[in-house]
Amino acid sequence: MVDRNDMIMTIMAGAPKHNALWWESITRDATKDLERAYRALDFSDVKGEAQLRFGITFGEDYSAPHGIGNLAVNLGQVNALEDSEALNAISAYQNRAFTPYLYQHFAGNGYSSVRSKVDELISREIVFPAYQHSVFTTTEISFGHTPSPARKNIMTAFDTMEAITVLGSWDHRKGGGIMFWHDGTMLELIPGATVLFPAGTKNYSLVAVAPHETRYVFRQYCHAGVLRWIEKGGRSDTEFDQGAGPDEIKAWNEIREKRGRASAKMFSKIEDIFVI
Repeated sequence: MVDRNDMIMTIMAGAPKHNALWWESITRDATKDLERAYRALDFSDVKGEAQLRFGITFGEDYSAPHGIGNLAVNLGQVNALEDSEALNAISAYQNRAFTPYLYQHFAGNGYSSVRSKVDELISREIVFPAYQHSVFTTTEISFGHTPSPARKNIMTAFDTMEAITVLGSWDHRKGGGIMFWHDGTMLELIPGATVLFPAGTKNYSLVAVAPHETRYVFRQYCHAGVLRWIEKGGRSDTEFDQGAGPDEIKAWNEIREKRGRASAKMFSKIEDIFVI
């Protein structure tokens, strides 16, 4: 999908090619795992749509990236979702769609940059992504059939992709798609579909499905604060601003401005794409 400037901003990864029966089995098992979790989870601390986040996060109250905290009563379900064979397979496919095999044709070396930062974080042995070998730091699962509010995911690094796989059962001709509000476009999503897009820059929402239908959204992204902590040498913004010398701060600002300009040019236009 292209935006109003004909830049390719969305990759419809669909499902694994030549493995339709296997993928159907995987998505069916994943849906069952999410249904079980939904019935068992306590959402009393969640405002709005029922959802669950786990994996890695980072905030100014901490000195380093850390695991996302959840209610003690939910920890067993979080562990079960992390161990789910079906969700691990979906995570692996989302990563496959994000690798240079596909992603580099649309967005240059974005994957390589993120992969090196996440590998550096893993090497520090402080915290690990929820799913093995994943380039995505953070996982978020939404439960429910109602429309999601239009939003940019400010936690997604603006020069990376967020991966979404939709699971459940609904009539895709009547609902369940993804709406991109900046461009006034909507992408139809069938159950089991995977799509990647820069959620840190695109205002988007998911269209409702019918009350008798079910939709779960398995979402993974690269947390901007975590990546920035790595880029700043293992320091928070406050620690960097207070401890860095003038030359270091100047160098950081130059890198930041250069990266912003490069990121603006990172996504290809439709005429730049060749058949893969």
